Amino acid sequence: MISINWLDIVIQVAIVIALVNWIKTISGDNLGHYAMLISMGIAFIVVFLATLPNPIVWFEIVKNSIIVGLSASGLFDIYKKT
Repeated sequence: MISINWLDIVIQVAIVIALVNWIKTISGDNLGHYAMLISMGIAFIVVFLATLPNPIVWFEIVKNSIIVGLSASGLFDIYKKT
């Protein structure tokens, strides 16, 4: 069974949200629905860089990046509406 470190996930979600907000600010809020795709791409990069020192299975990187990307895009949409 593969374990999930939830503290790392929460920190990575916060980093992805901050980076997506920064990209949206630079682009002048013209991303629209592409913000979710950008969130998924940044999540993969953040998770990959966070797990770089340790040898890890690709399945875990993909699984964690999906969790981080979807969480960040969902939180980003909720934050945007309020």
